[in-house]
This record gives sequence, C-alpha cells and structure tokens, in this order.
Amino acid sequence: MNLGIRFIKSGRIRILLLRSPFTNFIKNLKNELDFVTSSQFLKIIQFRNNLVNGCRQTLENIKIYHFKPHDAFHLSMVEDNYIFAIITKDSDFTKQSVKRKLEKKGMQVISF
Repeated sequence: MNLGIRFIKSGRIRILLLRSPFTNFIKNLKNELDFVTSSQFLKIIQFRNNLVNGCRQTLENIKIYHFKPHDAFHLSMVEDNYIFAIITKDSDFTKQSVKRKLEKKGMQVISF
C-alpha cells in the first residue's frame, strides 16, 4: 500500500517527502475534522467530573465486562457524560451477557 511517504537519506539527515496521495489524505482528514468540530449534531466530549475517577471506572469496566482498555474507556466516557444509549457495531458491547449487565444499569445498547 502506497501511503505517499518516501524517506531520503542525505548523510545523517533523513528527509520526509510527502507525495500527493498522503497530502490529499491530510487535507481530507482536516476537512472531516472541521465538519465534526463545527457540527451542531456532534459533540466531542471528555470526562466531565474527574480524570482519575474516569480512569478508575475504566479499570472497573475492564473487570466487570472483560473489555479491552479502549472499550472500557468508551463506556466510562458514556457513563461520565450521563449518556444512556450506545449505538454500536462492536461485538464486545452487543454480547448478550454484556448487554444484559448494561441494561440493568439503565443503558440501552442498540446494534446495527
């Protein structure tokens, strides 16, 4: 796969040349980020209360749901921001045992 990156060695210095496909990727990524940050329908969130508590909750989520760290963080962010529904394709969230535990906590898991 050509990402459009080429390294050139010149003595001890390495020079990174960006070819057109990579440059276009960066431009497209910037456009997508601009869309997300300016959308009235999307919101970028972080832990509202306390980063340390959010990390502790993440560790609990790993233990309770047997999640990988990134899934556990996602759930912690959802819980910390009082979001009560998750729309996902992630099979870790849609497993029946996990779904039942989350529904007992008042969280709705919607798979698509």
